[in-house]
Amino acid sequence: MSRKKSIAKRSARQRAGKHVPAFTGSVRMTREGFIFVEVEGREEDIYVKATKTRGALHGDTVRVALTKPKGAAGRRDEGEIVEILERS
Repeated sequence: MSRKKSIAKRSARQRAGKHVPAFTGSVRMTREGFIFVEVEGREEDIYVKATKTRGALHGDTVRVALTKPKGAAGRRDEGEIVEILERS
């Protein structure tokens, strides 16, 4: 097993024991592959790095888990796609 896969599995196990807020929303994708998930009822969208999209595409309905809440620096909430609920 490669180091990258073992780290991903370990972090998934670590998150499994913690309560991680998850939201359902619609994907807005940039040309570079970054994703912003628009969640109804939230003012700001959730940023997802290109490596954490799990193959989600523009317009998909997904469940996203927060990995880094918005900090004092004023950056966006960051998340990771947990599940693709519906393809566009």
